[in-house]
Amino acid sequence: MDDVLAGTRVLDLTNALAGSSATKILADLGAEVIKVEHPGTGDYTRTLMPYLFEAHNRNKRSLAVDLKAAEGVALVKRLAISCDVLVQSMRPGAARELGLSAEEMAAVNPRLIYASFSTFGPTGPKAHRRGVDGVAQANRAWPPCRTGFWATPASWTRRPGWRCPRPSSSR
Repeated sequence: MDDVLAGTRVLDLTNALAGSSATKILADLGAEVIKVEHPGTGDYTRTLMPYLFEAHNRNKRSLAVDLKAAEGVALVKRLAISCDVLVQSMRPGAARELGLSAEEMAAVNPRLIYASFSTFGPTGPKAHRRGVDGVAQANRAWPPCRTGFWATPASWTRRPGWRCPRPSSSR
């Protein structure tokens, strides 16, 4: 594959699949991706689904950093100075609690592109909730009568064989 992103440096603070899939594509296109993992356990897919971990983290460098320690946060900020993109998938509010919010990172590197993944989005009644794709699907509104579609984080899907009930006639 062409190295169209050669010279681009990405700091990957993701866990599980959504963010790792995104940074995998950047790495496949030639970006240098530095994945930051928790010391000892790493990305939880490393032990839960090692085959998926390997598939979604190919072409990346890995670094164990304790983000709950001030030294770990300082190290991430030093790395961010030389990066073009930061991708994070922490639980809602965690990046701000750690001192790694978009605003704080912009102060470190004003040209840094900051991407954040969350299951339920940054606003709305469920924005504070943690989750992964399966959680989002389990929490969707049902039945989806207005459109016949339901949202997953990655796509729009039509459930085979399901139809909206027609309103009963008033005869």
